[in-house]
Amino acid sequence: MSWFFEFDGKECMPKAEILLVEPFAGMWKKDRKKALKDFTFAELYTSKARSNPYSGYSDEVRMEKLGLEVYGKRGMMFSSLDDDVKKCIEKLNDFQTQGSVSWRYYMSQVRAAEEMIRFFEEFSLNERNARTGMMMYKPKEITSALADADKILQNLTALRSKVEQEMFESSKGIAGRPIGDYEE
Repeated sequence: MSWFFEFDGKECMPKAEILLVEPFAGMWKKDRKKALKDFTFAELYTSKARSNPYSGYSDEVRMEKLGLEVYGKRGMMFSSLDDDVKKCIEKLNDFQTQGSVSWRYYMSQVRAAEEMIRFFEEFSLNERNARTGMMMYKPKEITSALADADKILQNLTALRSKVEQEMFESSKGIAGRPIGDYEE
């Protein structure tokens, strides 16, 4: 579910509300065709919705895949994005996460899990402590950490569901009815 865009085929059409906010309004006035590509990139890059096929990727992989899909460019990095797109990403992230302690907590858990993935990909049982000559990592410590992996993934999945529910419920009114455009 996108609060600010509607997908029309392969493009991301802005809703009226988002065109009242900078940088979206300025980009739309400048060049609508380019703005549609930029909005599509920014929405798919930032969207936390399960329906977003890119939401499960790390930031780096998502950037690479979307750069190729939307702009036809390989090796895309945040620093290579145009300033307006960077501002869109920052604004959309702010809209989606501002005031959500549970989202920030969830993201800290995801970052920790990604660090563990990098550790498991790069560690070596042959690594030795320079001072003592002992193994840097004991096999039992590694196997114990690997045994906990399933529990960590289950906790991340449960936490993500709670966060998504919180985000979704914040857009509901009385009796679960969606809040209208002009309601508070």
